Amino acid sequence: MDQNGSQVPPFEPEEYARVAAAADIVGKSPQDFVRDAALKAAEDPFLKALGRTRDRVPQLSEVFAT
Repeated sequence: MDQNGSQVPPFEPEEYARVAAAADIVGKSPQDFVRDAALKAAEDPFLKALGRTRDRVPQLSEVFAT
């Protein structure tokens, strides 16, 4: 993993069309729309908790396996 985190695969054409349509509705470029959504999600306490859980699941699975 580099300093910016893991890379996300590009959008499929139909996914990009949906993002572009949503961005157009709010008057942003698709790139700005995705960037702003990602920044907002990073502030979400629920998503932060899910990220911490992702790290703990392998540890817990070892405990439950014994």
